[in-house]
Amino acid sequence: MKNFNELRDLAQKYINEKKEKEIILYDPIFRIENNKLCLMYALVEFYDEKNLDVRFKRPTEWFLEDIKTGEILSYYNVKEYDFANEEILPMDSLFQNTGKSIVYDYNNFVVQSFQKWQENVKKELEIKINNTEYKLDREKVMQVNDELISPRDYMLANLEDSLEKMYDILFYDLGDAIRDAYSLHYSNLFESIRKRYLEENIIDKDLIKKYLNLIKYLWPETYELINKMTNIEGVIDEEFDEKINEMLTKKSVTLENK
Repeated sequence: MKNFNELRDLAQKYINEKKEKEIILYDPIFRIENNKLCLMYALVEFYDEKNLDVRFKRPTEWFLEDIKTGEILSYYNVKEYDFANEEILPMDSLFQNTGKSIVYDYNNFVVQSFQKWQENVKKELEIKINNTEYKLDREKVMQVNDELISPRDYMLANLEDSLEKMYDILFYDLGDAIRDAYSLHYSNLFESIRKRYLEENIIDKDLIKKYLNLIKYLWPETYELINKMTNIEGVIDEEFDEKINEMLTKKSVTLENK
C-alpha cells in the first residue's frame, strides 16, 4: 500500500508524462466517485505568468487516484465532466496567489528578524573594529587578488558575505523544518482517514474537515476553490472559513496602509 508522499509522487509523475512537461497540481482532495473514496487532483494554470500575474485560473482538467494503490482511475476535462457546478464556480474565476498564509508569515518574520539582527551586528562590529586600540591591524600587509590590504579592511569586506552565509543556513534549515512539519501532519491525517475507510468502511468527515482546513491554512486565498473540489457533504468548516476571510481582510488593509 502506497503512503501519502508516494501517492502524490505517482500523481505528479502521471500528469508530467501525460502533458510532457512540468505541471503544478493542487494538494489532493478527498472526493467520492462511483461510491468510492478517492483522491482528486486539479491542474494549476497561472493567469499570465510572463507578466508576473500568477493568479490561479479555475482548473479545467482534473483526475482521480486510488487511495490505496495510486492507480489513476479517471482523467477529465471539465467540458466532459466538471468537478463543480459552473453556476457556483464560474469558468472565468481567478484566485489570488500572493502568499498570504500563516506559513508565509513565519518565513517573513524570520527574514525581517534576521535582517534587523544583521544590521545591528554589522554596526557593532564596525564600531568595535574602527575603535580598536590595536593599530597593527590597519597596516596593509595582506595580499589579496594582487592588492595589499589591512586585516581591518579584510574583516570589514568579508563581514557582509559571512552574514549572508549565516542567513542561508538559517533560512533553508527553517524552511526544511516547516515543510517537514506540514508533510508529517498531512500524512498522519491521510493515514487516519484511509484506515477508517479501508478497515471500517467509514468516511470520517471530521478528519477530512481537518485535512481540508490544513490545505486552506497553507493556501488561504483558494479556500473557496478547495471547498468546491470536494463533493463530500459535511466537510466544509464554515467557522474556519470565516476566520480565513478575516485574516485575509486584515492583511489586505495592512498592505494598503503601508
